Amino acid sequence: MPPKYDLSVSSTGTTGVSITGDAPGTTDYVARFFSGTVVNLTAPATVVTESLHYNFVRWAVDGEDRPLGQLGVQVTMTTGNTAVAAYQMRKYTLSVQSTPPGVSITGTAPGTAPYSADMDDQTTASLTAPGTMAIGQSDYVFLRWKVDGADRPLGQTIIMIIMDAAHTASAVYEPAKRTLTVQSTPVAGVNVSGDKPGTTNYTATCDNNQTISLVAVASTTSGA
Repeated sequence: MPPKYDLSVSSTGTTGVSITGDAPGTTDYVARFFSGTVVNLTAPATVVTESLHYNFVRWAVDGEDRPLGQLGVQVTMTTGNTAVAAYQMRKYTLSVQSTPPGVSITGTAPGTAPYSADMDDQTTASLTAPGTMAIGQSDYVFLRWKVDGADRPLGQTIIMIIMDAAHTASAVYEPAKRTLTVQSTPVAGVNVSGDKPGTTNYTATCDNNQTISLVAVASTTSGA
């Protein structure tokens, strides 16, 4: 009768993985087989441990890596053999955008929008947008964040996102506003037409770097 040897079955990345096949069990465990026995083992594609998701990577048999993603493996018992199922925590993609593009975002996933970052399952991502920023000669003021298309509160520059799936965060800006004061001398009450019409003296709100066209009447009559 051939001798029996131990087959040690374990997992990395997480423990408590339920293995099926000729030597079923929950990692880490040991099974005994006669020399020359071919043992089939199958690992699950995903494992959930304390609400965290892990994805299967590969088997390693006696220290030798087997193909990536191959759930099933065969072990021929020759001496004491080992089979290790490797897992890694599931990652989700956080896509960060801005309107206009080119905003520098800080936090746990920093970058210059648009960009993306891979985050571990259930990680809390913190993103901070600047209150004001300039692109070229244009100034912008932060308006709000949008997460997966849903508005976050106006003016809230910091957001937290739990990475339980892929998410998209967009920082929304609007052009900074400037005040245009329109006056007339020596008389007031002059009608002005154009992009910001009114009757002097008056003020108008304009976008930063906006070109404004104004037309004054050629003559006016004072009521005095």
